[in-house]
Amino acid sequence: MENSTGSSFVVFRDGTEIHHVNSRLNNEATVFHAELHAIELAINYIVKNNLEEDIITDSRSTLLALANPRNYEPNILSLKDAIKNFQHNINFKWAKAHIGIFRK
Repeated sequence: MENSTGSSFVVFRDGTEIHHVNSRLNNEATVFHAELHAIELAINYIVKNNLEEDIITDSRSTLLALANPRNYEPNILSLKDAIKNFQHNINFKWAKAHIGIFRK
């Protein structure tokens, strides 16, 4: 996705990658939209597969937007609804960078 905007997420189980998705966004998409889209993809995967998982991201702005009760942006509200209506907890964790995140 060189010279274009994209997002991705990866699923690890016992330190081994078991699933990943790369998605290209339109050229007008911002980094914030790419990060938000990656979290949306991860939430959809978790819900579809009925998993109880953590989402680890380096996007503090996305986490703050999701935590803000006054954020009425449609994409944020849609994700909040998906999280609220899911039968398991989805835990969000902020990482300073995607370095050393592997779980064993």
